[in-house]
Amino acid sequence: MKWKTKAQAFLNRGKKSAEDVINQQQKQIEQLQEQMAAILAMSAEKPKRKSKDATQTETEAVESEE
Repeated sequence: MKWKTKAQAFLNRGKKSAEDVINQQQKQIEQLQEQMAAILAMSAEKPKRKSKDATQTETEAVESEE
């Protein structure tokens, strides 16, 4: 019986409890949310590029004036 208990303890030593796994996943979720917020903030700060259609329309208007 003693060997069985030791063997089981040896096999279980690397296992994580469900609570540890949940805590680790929650930390990862929070980090990803912070990263996503930073990315969204950066994209909101960048000036918007003109679309290809708007550029063509402006070019055509300039050419027609000449």
